[in-house]
Amino acid sequence: TPVEEARWGLAVIEDTLWDAIPKITSRLNNVVKTYTGKRLPINYSPITFGSWIGGDRDGNPNVTIKTTEEVILLSRWSAANLYEKELTKLIQDLSMHECSKTISSNQGQDGRDGPWEPYRVFLRPIRDKMQTTQTAIEQHLNNHLNLNQSLLIQSINELIEPLTDVYNSLCSVKCEIIANGLTLDLLRRAYSFGLNLTKLDIRQVSTRHQKLLTAISRHLGLGSYQNWSESEKISFLSKEFQSKRPLIPRNINLNKENREVWETFQMIARLPRECLGAYVVSMTSNVSDILAVMILQKEAGVKSYLRVVPLFET
Repeated sequence: TPVEEARWGLAVIEDTLWDAIPKITSRLNNVVKTYTGKRLPINYSPITFGSWIGGDRDGNPNVTIKTTEEVILLSRWSAANLYEKELTKLIQDLSMHECSKTISSNQGQDGRDGPWEPYRVFLRPIRDKMQTTQTAIEQHLNNHLNLNQSLLIQSINELIEPLTDVYNSLCSVKCEIIANGLTLDLLRRAYSFGLNLTKLDIRQVSTRHQKLLTAISRHLGLGSYQNWSESEKISFLSKEFQSKRPLIPRNINLNKENREVWETFQMIARLPRECLGAYVVSMTSNVSDILAVMILQKEAGVKSYLRVVPLFET
């Protein structure tokens, strides 16, 4: 099944790519330093990952909205699990007390540590959030409990920001060697793997969008979109894209096939933008095939549009 395929893909990341990224970036950094005298910025990673496992619905009736949402939750769980393990190592490693004002502003005695250990106090909340994210997703997928989104880490910046503060603090107290160890490795991973390890592409065949737009045009008494000339389609889509009024009525009655396409766009609007990559349109042959995806994203309320990637198989 697509979900089993996704589990296999996530296992490959955990077994190989997770450890490879900091090694590759470190080697690249050493080469850059040799030839330029400068280090790579800490917010730079040369490699990011994408996938369409669980997002490729082109000709596959098994890839539904439920499938895509489950695959994204699985990948968010896997990411949180890997980040939590690395944060635990980092917390164990950073027992020193010298730190910057940003770190020391977390005043107070953490009863778990004995003497105040500021880096541990500072990093525990995000480590705990990773644990909470895993538990909430497990309860939802395994026990069908409602998913409380507020319990989940919503952006990779929730990890990157505190890690950057820790890195800068370590450098400010002359602990660059420690900063460039586990802390930098985890930063590199965060920039490479993001919120859910691979950004998921959504893929659909162009004819499915045409059928949905035809159902909409007929419902509105505008005729059959599918029978219009290319110039008529472009004119219609361009005008509607610029219009502030909605095109698709809330009470529109769609068949199962068209409803699935429309609900896919509504799903895109609900999901964190960081989890998604491109919207891939297979069997693209005209400008209207691209504009169709743009207008459907607009109508669904997608705030940050997925880039549209046309495939020209013919």
